[in-house]
Amino acid sequence: GLSGVGKSTLVAHFADELKAMANRPIVLTGRCHPQESVPYKALDGAIDSLCRYWCGLGFAEASALLPLDITSLVKLFPVLERVGAVKEAPKNYEANLDPIALRRRGFTALREVFARLCQRRSVVLCLDDLQWGDRDSALLLSEIVRPPHSPAILIIGSFRSEERENSAFLNTLSMS
Repeated sequence: GLSGVGKSTLVAHFADELKAMANRPIVLTGRCHPQESVPYKALDGAIDSLCRYWCGLGFAEASALLPLDITSLVKLFPVLERVGAVKEAPKNYEANLDPIALRRRGFTALREVFARLCQRRSVVLCLDDLQWGDRDSALLLSEIVRPPHSPAILIIGSFRSEERENSAFLNTLSMS
């Protein structure tokens, strides 16, 4: 929708309602900002939400969410080192790992984390202001939900319709 019509308020209200449910889903939220220049900025806030959720679990429960290749995931999202189970997990750093291979392995690891989360509870990913997202974020999101065996995540994304044609994220996502 157009700027100012209430997209962000609607999504925030929906997320708050979900968080208040008795059998509440895992709700991960994020928002793009035009002045940000971080990698995977459309998912940056959601990864922070994931980190907070993961930190709130007991060690054994948090360890059960670890993907096989936690090393590549941490290289993409260093904030995950705040999770005790992630910090304690054995790492297998490969000195000469090509950046494209690292990205592919990190994407696969995040998909695995989401699959494990979805086995526990419903997962809702709310992403706001996607018109300011980057191409790599669209590729990562496409990898997470690609068939076969894609995690059963509800993804709610909002963007300014007047910015659609100029958005690297939206243009990449529509081609994926």
